[in-house]
Amino acid sequence: MYGTLVLAFLLAGGSADAARDAVDTRAAMPETATVSPDRKGRTEDGAITITGPRIRLGDVAPQVPRHLFDVDVAPAPAPGRTMVVSRSALQDALRRVGADPHLIDGLPAYRTVRRSGLALSARDLEARVRAAALEHLPLGVSIERVTGLSELVVPHGEIEVRVHPGPLRRTTRIGVEIRVDGRTLRTVTAALHLAGTPRTPQPTRALPPGSVVRPGDIRLERTPFERISPHTSLHAKDVVGKRLLRRAEPGRPLSRTALRTPPDVERGAQIELVAEMRGLRITRRVVAMEPGRVGKPIRVRPLDGRTPMQAVLVSPHAARIAMGGTP
Repeated sequence: MYGTLVLAFLLAGGSADAARDAVDTRAAMPETATVSPDRKGRTEDGAITITGPRIRLGDVAPQVPRHLFDVDVAPAPAPGRTMVVSRSALQDALRRVGADPHLIDGLPAYRTVRRSGLALSARDLEARVRAAALEHLPLGVSIERVTGLSELVVPHGEIEVRVHPGPLRRTTRIGVEIRVDGRTLRTVTAALHLAGTPRTPQPTRALPPGSVVRPGDIRLERTPFERISPHTSLHAKDVVGKRLLRRAEPGRPLSRTALRTPPDVERGAQIELVAEMRGLRITRRVVAMEPGRVGKPIRVRPLDGRTPMQAVLVSPHAARIAMGGTP
């Protein structure tokens, strides 16, 4: 019924493990730093070396049938650390999957398992923190030094460091998030010691509420650290194209709380409504009854009618409606 009405309307209008995965080496066992496994995964001190976050049965009992290799035994130790696995724990793992626990009767009563890891030095970590922090700092500010970092051991994989700064000060506290292969392994606190004077975007003239900030409306001005609040906009890219919620005065830093991203379509704007079904495409001009953003539902009505319809905004100039149901 809804699809019929839509078609008629258009035609009428025409067209837990992660917490163990990063460990401060100051707390690590010293002998773990120089361990080299042989081809079978055994180390010089007899420990079995693994790389993953879980201990599998095949890691410690290679004599079991191959289809049991992936049976889960226990969480692996943190990278660079060791743990002892008992034969009874392996037998329990076999029982959980309905296998014969006597398959491992010949194993030693205990096996030592070491998880390999990559040592991330404090210097390497600082270099990554500096690179990640630069995008958060305003023009005119440089990093003198970073304090509070120490060497970490992390799993092998793609390392990413993210920085979450607090309020901008000459000594700015930051949260440092260490990620490997897309997983957050650890967050530590450090401090950036900054030099220079920030240059922040400020209006060149008084701007009334509701106006959209254009590149010519602002310039970067020297702003002492003490004048910067936690909400101060630090970059021109964070200001240009935004709509002011309240009046902005020249010579004063702009606050993020006074800015809002305008909708992709304003209320009252004319856009094109498109309906497609089985190769049939019909379009007509409609009026947006509310502000809208691309990818979100929006209510529209025809130029010559009052009946509202719901569509999905696909661009700042067009919306799409599904014939046969609400999109």
